[in-house]
This record gives sequence, structure tokens and C-alpha cells, in this order.
Amino acid sequence: MAQEFITIFSGPDQWAALLLSSAGAELSKIGFRPALAVRRESFDPEEPAPDETITLSDSGSTEKLLTWTAASLEFQNDDLPLHLTVARSAEKGFSNTFVRIDVEKLQSAAAAGRLDRFYDAMATIAVATGSTAGFGRAKSKIAPISPRQARTRIAASALGLLLAATVSADEAKTAAGTKFALHSLPGCWVLTDQKYFAGLGAAPKD
Repeated sequence: MAQEFITIFSGPDQWAALLLSSAGAELSKIGFRPALAVRRESFDPEEPAPDETITLSDSGSTEKLLTWTAASLEFQNDDLPLHLTVARSAEKGFSNTFVRIDVEKLQSAAAAGRLDRFYDAMATIAVATGSTAGFGRAKSKIAPISPRQARTRIAASALGLLLAATVSADEAKTAAGTKFALHSLPGCWVLTDQKYFAGLGAAPKD
């Protein structure tokens, strides 16, 4: 099985349908095309999700999607496929967006000088979903996590994202420290582990 790089975003409680809609609308503006089918997901081991999908073009699909607490959708941009899973933890007061991509795809993007598309996409998702913090690394565990916990995980990760609306430039610089390179993308501070991304062959451009 290919190794995956997983970025986990955390923000305020929102419907899964709204998270997918917001992220999808903004990703489409930077060239990421969504698949036609949304799959139902579950993070409750006692209540696994049934094998159920919705075709977005079908009548009533939006209303049905509103009843799901977790769902996933694929996005494609040339050779940079992103697998998004969104989940609502209403009882805990937050929601998460999980983005998976094969490490080999990141390496190929770096070799072709297209890794900035990945950083742009991560910043776009953070802003679109209102996620106050996010972190990314290989072999992350996909599980619900609060915004406070997400921010504390950045230090041990390869990628960090902080919403510019909630974090000042000085706070972002402090979070970056000496490990991370700090980059300002629209609405979002992006922190990259210099050793990890140098190994892939590229770093994001401001």
C-alpha cells in the first residue's frame, strides 16, 4: 500500500454537507475537479457507515447529504489527486476535514515544479472550511481532533496551517520557530518543515 500524506484540519462545528460544498467551490476555482459521487463515512466504530453514495447531480442529493455526519469526495488536478473526508462532531463542538494524498504524488509534483498547487489547495481548504488550525504528515491517524489539539500537533508535523484571521504574523513566526519555513498564502499561514519538503524537492512560494 502506498504511503499517504494526511493533512488534518479542525474548526468550528459545521454540517458535513457545508464543509464539502465550501471546500469544493473554492478548490474548483484553482483547478481541482470533484468526482461525481460522495461516499458516506463514519467515525463511530459501533455504527459503521452503510455502503452508500450520492451522485451530486441527482435530485434531492443535497437534502440527503445534510443527514450525514461524515462524507468523502475525490478531487483531481492533473496528477495531484486529493481525497477529502469531512466529519462533524456536534456533541464536541467542532468539525474536521481530512485530506489524503499519496506521498509518491507529492514527490512527482515536486519533481515537476508543481508542488505549489498542493500548498495552495491546503490553504484554500483551511480558509473555505474556517479551520483555525491544521497539520500534515505521513501516517497521521484519521480521527476527530479539536482545534486546540490540532494546533499543538503542528510542532511534530511536516506541515502546519494557521488561519490568518485568528493568528497574527508575530504568532505565526513564533509557531514556525527554527524548524519551519513560514509562508503567507491568501487567508492562511503555511508552515513547512524545511528538511521534509527539501527532500521532496520544493518549497512553497509566497
